[in-house]
Amino acid sequence: LLPPEKRGAALAALMLAGAVPDGVAVLVGWAAALAGHGPAEWLAESEWWQLGFGIPNQISTLTTLLIWVPHHLIGAMAMLLAVVVSTEPITLRPRASLAAMAAAGLLVGFAAFSSIFAVLGGLAALSPLLVRLLARPQVVVALAATALVSAPLAYLYLNADSAGGFRLLLIFTRWSELYGGPAAGLAGLSLAALFVMVEIGWLAWLALRPPPSPVASPLGQCAVAATVFVASTVVVGFSGANNYAMRGAIVPVVLIAAYWAQVRTGDAAPRRLPAAAVVALGLAVTLAVVAHLAETLRHGRDSLAAITLADETEACKASIMAANAGPPGRVDPDGFGCRNPYSLYGLERPFVKRRLEEPDRELMGRGP
Repeated sequence: LLPPEKRGAALAALMLAGAVPDGVAVLVGWAAALAGHGPAEWLAESEWWQLGFGIPNQISTLTTLLIWVPHHLIGAMAMLLAVVVSTEPITLRPRASLAAMAAAGLLVGFAAFSSIFAVLGGLAALSPLLVRLLARPQVVVALAATALVSAPLAYLYLNADSAGGFRLLLIFTRWSELYGGPAAGLAGLSLAALFVMVEIGWLAWLALRPPPSPVASPLGQCAVAATVFVASTVVVGFSGANNYAMRGAIVPVVLIAAYWAQVRTGDAAPRRLPAAAVVALGLAVTLAVVAHLAETLRHGRDSLAAITLADETEACKASIMAANAGPPGRVDPDGFGCRNPYSLYGLERPFVKRRLEEPDRELMGRGP
């Protein structure tokens, strides 16, 4: 997608995307703990800071994707690799090679096995390029390859019990119910849009503002489509952990960062930045480093703590196995005797959570 000299800038932008507000959340948590206003949890989860405002949205940082959910990141990278093998470097003109199209189709099919949400976001962001590919007869080979390897998944997803699935205007509904009326709902949507700007919208603005016109290049067109997808997370979500935003935005964010690097770096002599810009950039980098470091340390701590899960009670294990083998229906795990709440995620069927305020992290959002 980019010449070698611009890839470092794109990676730097990716390290900032979504991380700056997370760094603020980490520091706020530390300050609250020092002031005695909360538990001294120095490595608390920071990426869900928007939930404190009643907004179930998140743009995951690159560190989070690498160490917590690498399968989603792999799916997104497979989508981007499909673009690399099916198009010419930099120009993104479709290749005439049947072998390249077959390889791209296989990559998309395998990406669906890794993360269907990354595939959905990738297809949306890459839609301008897909239109050009569909005009080529060779695309039939790619479509056949994708269908061949993804047929089992299609069966599973079409028969899945998603218990709500995609949700439209969820933030509007929540704010309307919590704070009274449509005006409150619109305020919630406005705040969610502001948060999207803080997470990644600033980078989209820096990349897409002319000159040059983003629609003049294939990568720019994809960056526009990617920005539209990210903006859609304000009004479209998915039940549970809202993977539509968290994982669906992976490919869009990469494309926005890549286009920013393509049009804003490396072509002219570096110019001296104003002092205020230098200070702002330094602050942003510092906050991003705090976020990435905290997430890395939390992963290490939780990985070590996970060893204790081996000491879970036999009664808990037996109850979970019996529930999974039992007839369809709701399951209440209160009497299972599980000492660690993470053990409950061994349940393969819908269940009633102990407390409704507990966040629902299930892929298909089956909790209340």
